[in-house]
Amino acid sequence: CGSANTLDNISPMTISLWIRPFSQGEGIQSAIIGKNTSSGGSVALRFNSGSLYALRFTKGGTTSLNVVTVNNVVTPGKWQHIAVRWSGSTLATTVNIYVNGIEYGYGTQTNGVTLASDAGNNFVIGNSGDGSRTFDGEIAEVAIWNAYLDKSDIQSLASGVARMPLQIHKESLRGYWPL
Repeated sequence: CGSANTLDNISPMTISLWIRPFSQGEGIQSAIIGKNTSSGGSVALRFNSGSLYALRFTKGGTTSLNVVTVNNVVTPGKWQHIAVRWSGSTLATTVNIYVNGIEYGYGTQTNGVTLASDAGNNFVIGNSGDGSRTFDGEIAEVAIWNAYLDKSDIQSLASGVARMPLQIHKESLRGYWPL
């Protein structure tokens, strides 16, 4: 499920997926999922450039909302669950990034200013919208909700039960790709 308009400007938002990266990908900042291009609004989850296996959530604006985990939260070659929840606010403290149900510390938290629309961008899994940040690995069980799921939901998603996203808050599930 998930069509172009159901994925536009989702706020609040929770993203859930499983990844097995073999490296940090193209340019050491591969895109995991997102609606992003070099121009206009965007929303993306990717590896952070200049960091070692740190995750970055970005929502574009005149000043983009950016939250980057500390290094080494992701282990190459292993399957791990990633979840991001964002309240829809411009405040970086309203973004939480979890790996296997655990929220690690953050190296960077930048508040956003005047967040921009992402409606003109396609939703892409495993690369950036312009094809310049290829993910090197496997991605599965991608789900996006128009809701700020609670920690117990994140932990249930990280439990590894197949198709779990279809059982949690179905009314706000905007897209699900088992891959």
